[in-house]
Amino acid sequence: AVAAGFGSLQSVLRRLREDVILPARAEGYRTIWLVGISLGGFGALGYAVRHPGEVDGVLLIAPY
Repeated sequence: AVAAGFGSLQSVLRRLREDVILPARAEGYRTIWLVGISLGGFGALGYAVRHPGEVDGVLLIAPY
């Protein structure tokens, strides 16, 4: 689990894809980077690993 109130990592990554990444691409964004601190960095890295090619880069600051 990610953290209390956030549900599982899988559900966070699914929401990130459905609510952020895919709509951004549909709006015409050509470059997308994920940035995360601590647990957010862990999630950003998890997304990049599970969805290769969907984001252009990740910036991790003290990932969990």
